[in-house]
Amino acid sequence: RRFWDRCRAPSRIFHLDAPSRRALMRVLGPSRFIRVRATGAPVLDAHQLQDEGHTWVAHLQPGAALPAIGQRLSVDVGQPEGVYRFESEVVDLHPEEGVVSILRPRTVRVYNQRRTYRVAVDLSARVRIGSDLAAHGPMVVDDSFFGRDPVASSDQPLKLSDLSLGGCAAHGSADLPLGASVELEVDLDDATPLRVTGRVLRSDRVEGGPLRRFGIRFENIRRSEEVRLQRHVLRAQRAELAELDAAIA
Repeated sequence: RRFWDRCRAPSRIFHLDAPSRRALMRVLGPSRFIRVRATGAPVLDAHQLQDEGHTWVAHLQPGAALPAIGQRLSVDVGQPEGVYRFESEVVDLHPEEGVVSILRPRTVRVYNQRRTYRVAVDLSARVRIGSDLAAHGPMVVDDSFFGRDPVASSDQPLKLSDLSLGGCAAHGSADLPLGASVELEVDLDDATPLRVTGRVLRSDRVEGGPLRRFGIRFENIRRSEEVRLQRHVLRAQRAELAELDAAIA
């Protein structure tokens, strides 16, 4: 919901009057999520979309309440480069299998709120809170019986789950307040860690454990470190596209 609230216009529009297989796989290939929404009905999660010529088949989760024939649907497909969104109409149902057949859409809109390409990674890092926390960190309400722990100034471990030229997503048990300036050392493929500074834009607790999820925006990166970051993201992006091309072939 937060994503769609921030989106004002699509970044690209695909026309599928005579679609190529590559264009279809951009929408129907392996995705992070598929969400089906009918007007006035709750959002349904699908685990697969298949192409059958002039119709597409959505496989919904078992036990889901299926829409009616003739009902208009809005479908969101989450891909690494953005969210693909289209509208269509239900033309057939198979309730016992949880399958809904819809007309192939004429256009698909792609929404991407990021300015830089994000790649999935599994990198170790160390983080240290910068010296300007007092000047920039916002007021945070205590959520512990004993109050907030003192801000740690030593290096704390993190695991990066995605990376771009503009920032990263990470998780760990570190205490990083919203708005804090941080210094990151990221272990890349070579021997020397990547050293960047950033700002904490997101800090959420993970239910059932001590971990937190963080969103960090990079700021004031030195040119030499920016070049190393560009090379790493480009290699990871090429690997992702190679996997997609192999799936298409």
